[in-house]
Amino acid sequence: MSLPLKDFRPGITERTHRVLSRIARARGITLQELGREIIEAYVAKAIHDAKVILGQDDGHADELESAGRAPEDAGANRNASARGRR
Repeated sequence: MSLPLKDFRPGITERTHRVLSRIARARGITLQELGREIIEAYVAKAIHDAKVILGQDDGHADELESAGRAPEDAGANRNASARGRR
């Protein structure tokens, strides 16, 4: 079962469109599928980078991916909790 998709239509230049179209055609996928792969890879890297910066391991990945909380909020809450335990 796949997750529901949200509509997102960024404007791109003609040059970028030509290049992405050729890449998609060479791979046998649609331009939309290629765009989704690019965005998902970017988001996965951003989440990984945030976890590295915050010193979190994979056991706490849900803290960054939980709805409504930005990665910087997660770090601020963790620091506040640590101060309260002293």
